Amino acid sequence: MSWTAPRTWTAGEIVTAAIMNSAVRDDLRFIKGLDGTVVLEDGLNLGANELTINSLETVGVDGIVNKEQMEDHTHADADNCGTVAHSALTGLTTGDDHTQYQKESLLTTQGDMPYATGASAWARLAKGGALQYLRMNAGDTAPEWATAPSDSIAMYGDGNDGNVTISVNTNLSRDMYYNNLTIDSTKILSTKGYRIFVAGALDNNGTIEHNGASTANGTGGAGAVTGTMSGGGDGGNSNGGGGGGGGGGGLIFIASRTIDNTGGVIQANGGNGSDGISIAEGQSGTGSAGGSVSPSAEGGAGGAGGQGNGTAGGAGGTTTTTYGVRSALQELVSKTIGGGAGGGGGSCNQTIGAGGGGGGGGGAIIIIYDTVTAWATEECAGGSGGAFLTDGTNGTAGTAGTVIKIANI
Repeated sequence: MSWTAPRTWTAGEIVTAAIMNSAVRDDLRFIKGLDGTVVLEDGLNLGANELTINSLETVGVDGIVNKEQMEDHTHADADNCGTVAHSALTGLTTGDDHTQYQKESLLTTQGDMPYATGASAWARLAKGGALQYLRMNAGDTAPEWATAPSDSIAMYGDGNDGNVTISVNTNLSRDMYYNNLTIDSTKILSTKGYRIFVAGALDNNGTIEHNGASTANGTGGAGAVTGTMSGGGDGGNSNGGGGGGGGGGGLIFIASRTIDNTGGVIQANGGNGSDGISIAEGQSGTGSAGGSVSPSAEGGAGGAGGQGNGTAGGAGGTTTTTYGVRSALQELVSKTIGGGAGGGGGSCNQTIGAGGGGGGGGGAIIIIYDTVTAWATEECAGGSGGAFLTDGTNGTAGTAGTVIKIANI
């Protein structure tokens, strides 16, 4: 029997068993408010502290069930204890399966974090210390807290230029802020005086360079160009048939959190001076001095130009040392480290002899890092001096520069 409408009772009506069966027994199987809303009184007002439904096979919903309010409650451990499929809730037109979780104590301290250890297993990561950062452990299996190195982000950059692989020879035109940098074998990254920052890993299988130019005639080789950091001095020109001086090496600055230079080359070498060219075209006198770099803390001096049979060759370029490296930060800010000086040009004494050009001075390399896998070739060699012609002297080799490696620990 289904309920249709409330029974209208008549004053003085005798309540019979049939009426009770219909109006009380059967009708109380259904609850319906006069305006379509069912109101349940607060059980506490009736002396009860909870409403218990031992078993509820089916819930029929015609329309929308609105949630007005639910008191705060606490979830603890998230151990999967089974799934209630939405198909088991008949009458609902939409819904998702709901996973039940056992309430156990998992997060015990302010700042704790949960993380999954499997498809349905959870663990607690205790709060980290002040200013620590979150990272994956070495096994890539779980998160962990770690202490960031001092000035780490400022030192290595923010990685804004992303992950880059140098697969063709490349010239820089600005300071670069890589996330990770890989240089393929046989490929050359020319810094052109600009700085390299790597927030993650530098994997160098090729060459990073900022070399001075060699020369094969009487004109001095160009020094490594100036970018954000100093370049090298130009090589000196010869007087007539003497050899020109090599250009000075520049300055390379690299700051990378991790470095693997296995099989790689990082160099800021001076250029080679030219051999003596021709005494028939030469003139008496001296070659010009190689260009100097000022200020320069670590760049090498250029070699002197060779003389032609007693006539002095051009003087080698010099470096003007203001002060040595005091700290990486000081050099970053002031950029006072310079490249190598250019080599002197060779002189020539007509019909007698022509001197070779001096080699350019080696530049300077500064590398700042947290960890390193391996070093290979990191050099600031001076360029070789050119050979004399007939009756003169060889140009002097340039002085080597300095390689500075600073472990940020």
